[in-house]
Amino acid sequence: MKTNPLVLLGFSEGNLASGLIQNLKGEDLNFSVAETAHDVLESVTKRFFHVVLVDVSLPDNTGMEVLKQIKSTSPDTEVILITEPGTPDDFAIQAIAEDAYDILEKPVNFEYVKVLISKALEKQRLKLQSIRRLAQVESLLSATEDINSQLDMKQLLRQLVKRALALTGCECGSIALFGNDKVIMREFWDGKNWQDISDSGDIEMENFQEFWKDKNIYVSNEPGAKEGLDIFFQPLPWANSYVCVPIVGRKNEFLGVVEVCNKKIADFGRDDDAQLLEGLARTASIAIENAKLYEYTRWKSEKLKESEQKYRVLVENSPDLVFIIQNHRVKYANRRASDLLSYKPEELNSFNIVDIIAPGYKDLFMENLKKKAKGEEVPNYEVVLVNKNGEEVVLDVNGVLTEYEGKPAVQIIGRDITDRRKADKEILRLAAAVRSLNSAVTITDMNRNIIYINPVHKRVFGYELEELMGKQSSILYPFDDPSGVSKKIYEAILIVGWEGERLGMRKSGEVFPVYEKTSVVKDKDGKQIGIVSVVEEITLRKRLEQALKESEERYRTLVETAKTAIIAIDEEGKIVLFNPSAVELFGYTKEEIENREFNILTPERYKDFYKIGLENFLGTDVSSLLGKTMEIAGLKKSGEEFPIEVSLSACRIGGRQILTAIILDITERKNLQEQLIQSAKLAAVGELIAGVTHEVNNPLAVVMGYSEMILGEENLDPQLRRSIEVIYNEANRARKVIQNLLSFARGHSPEKQFTSINEIMEKTLSLTEYDLRKNNIEVVKRFDPDLPGTMADPNQLQQVFLNLIINAEQAMSENAGKKQLIIESRVKNGQSRISTDVGSVIELSFRDNGPGITEKHLKKIFDPFFTTKPVGKGTGLGLSVSYGIIKEHGGEIYAHSREGEGATFFIELPVVYETR
Repeated sequence: MKTNPLVLLGFSEGNLASGLIQNLKGEDLNFSVAETAHDVLESVTKRFFHVVLVDVSLPDNTGMEVLKQIKSTSPDTEVILITEPGTPDDFAIQAIAEDAYDILEKPVNFEYVKVLISKALEKQRLKLQSIRRLAQVESLLSATEDINSQLDMKQLLRQLVKRALALTGCECGSIALFGNDKVIMREFWDGKNWQDISDSGDIEMENFQEFWKDKNIYVSNEPGAKEGLDIFFQPLPWANSYVCVPIVGRKNEFLGVVEVCNKKIADFGRDDDAQLLEGLARTASIAIENAKLYEYTRWKSEKLKESEQKYRVLVENSPDLVFIIQNHRVKYANRRASDLLSYKPEELNSFNIVDIIAPGYKDLFMENLKKKAKGEEVPNYEVVLVNKNGEEVVLDVNGVLTEYEGKPAVQIIGRDITDRRKADKEILRLAAAVRSLNSAVTITDMNRNIIYINPVHKRVFGYELEELMGKQSSILYPFDDPSGVSKKIYEAILIVGWEGERLGMRKSGEVFPVYEKTSVVKDKDGKQIGIVSVVEEITLRKRLEQALKESEERYRTLVETAKTAIIAIDEEGKIVLFNPSAVELFGYTKEEIENREFNILTPERYKDFYKIGLENFLGTDVSSLLGKTMEIAGLKKSGEEFPIEVSLSACRIGGRQILTAIILDITERKNLQEQLIQSAKLAAVGELIAGVTHEVNNPLAVVMGYSEMILGEENLDPQLRRSIEVIYNEANRARKVIQNLLSFARGHSPEKQFTSINEIMEKTLSLTEYDLRKNNIEVVKRFDPDLPGTMADPNQLQQVFLNLIINAEQAMSENAGKKQLIIESRVKNGQSRISTDVGSVIELSFRDNGPGITEKHLKKIFDPFFTTKPVGKGTGLGLSVSYGIIKEHGGEIYAHSREGEGATFFIELPVVYETR
């Protein structure tokens, strides 16, 4: 918070002090007044004043002495002396010498005093700033020395925070260190204790770099700084305001940030404190990189020491002999070399290497040693050493270039193969025992190097012994799985021996299958000395197996893809094969049906027949049903019966008698047969109707003629006229019915007109109103008032509606309780049984609470002449004719019913608009 400078006025004249204060009002100065020299000195002692104006004529003022005491008490205070007119020049010179800022003679010019105080304050500010800057620079230099000498990262970070607080005078602060787009370390000093506020949250470094793109310092309480560093990572605890500077490495990468803050609101600005923080951050970046380098170097050094120690332990405990040779002398030999050669390490270190090499191998060894010293590649080779007891030690040797005590050297690694070479001789003696075998024989050492093949091996693989001698046996089996099949086989051989199929390759490159049996050869002491492999070519057998497999696959494919259900039954009557078409036909999954008896797929009435027939067949292998096709009923998982056609055949598989059933669903065929029968019935009905309608039309024509003649009389009684009109209309409707019967028989099209379905329904109900009321049947009408009109034949639809209403009335006639017929009309929403370009469908429903229709009869109600009514009560043509009328109108008619729950008939008609 900015404070105004303090000015002390030492005037005994009250009007002079008040006048000066009045003239300096608005200059952001705070004034105090003292009327004696004693009061002036006491005020300066108690608090710091930026400027003191003192009248040398104050009571108890000794002149120059008050100036000296003020400067002695507060050296940074600027003092302006006010003197009487005519004061000698010597006094002014002495006052300036005593560090007075200026001397003014009375009378005082207030405007000049205002300028003088301003300049005195500026001088004082620059002076204090210089002193503070010098102290801060010295502190920064000291911090740089301390920081650069600190290599422990955590202590370094804490030291940086403490230095930042010392430089800026802040109460608390923190430093954050970044790595891999995360805050990896963050230390916070709260004024008393350190807190670890590190977190593992990710930092989007690209956005972080964009944040610092045009700034090198961030002050939280500056205008526009509201969205600050808090969006990148956890804000400091309790900090209301803070200054933050980035720590940037040599490659302009962000290493971290330094933050200083006060718990209370502080007035941070871009002044010297900020510049010092920037300087400290630059120093910090160097120190952090040095600490990182030190930690990395220390880590690498420890790893190197650890690696050297591990290597030394490995070499000392290696089962192989290890020598380091420099200028032909043995400089180092491991424990294995010392033990095997029976020399102490110090004895070996005194030898020239050729001193312990057998005579026949010295030239070879020295030649290879020179090649290796030149950096040339030298493959493994054998060399024989002589131990202290004069015994030969056979080594498999290789070498690598190295350094010893800072000079080039060659490290020799030798594996003792003395016993192997003895074993090779033993194995060769076994060769004669297998030479006469008719199978290909391969003998290898324990490292799988080929040392013998018999003559048959040459016929099978095509190699001479000389071509394979010393080579790995894998040359014969190059197509083994690279993940380690050969290794696994080898391990199995060492334990119990192995046998199995492999892919061999002839010298010509031809790949062929073999069956290999292998075992380990042991010496008289039970030590493993080699591996014997006996190989038989199985090309012909594999071809036969492949042919069998392909045949089985063809059979399986035919069965699995057949559109006909195929089921196989074993000797116990259990299902052993159930192809996908059978799954689809019967509804059982393979898992559900396999190993269950076949009679689960037939109704109860067939089960005894099936059981007896199966027992006869299994007992005699003869059945009258084999090779024949029969029609029976199948039974789905759901319990639904359906007609099937079954053909049976028999065969033996693996000594077992198997029955195969090929099953066809003949539901569609049966339906077609029924349709043909129905068509024949309809044809007969058509012929009958054609004769009947001719006889009925004549009396109807007479009734209609006389009715019209009577209606033509002008003075006809109104009541009688209405009765005659009813006679005429009903005769006309009867004529229409006759025409419909002819249409049913001859296929005439209806006479359609744009009409209202609701109106036709109302007219139909008016004709049946008396009968319905007489039979105590309540009619509930739920007609949609907004039902659209459609193109239809009103007389034909009235005939359909009348038929459905009469059927419902007759169905409910036996009901003892409440009788109710609910008739509804509406526009159907959702899926319909008919398709229409217009998209709208009118749905009508007739629901009664009669005895309902059985499921068996529900499928036949629209068949001609089908009726459940007693003889004389119905012809069986009503619903069949209604079905034909609705179909002629492009609609659908169907029924839903459960026995004992009433029946509902639905009619769907497309909305067809009138065409002009």
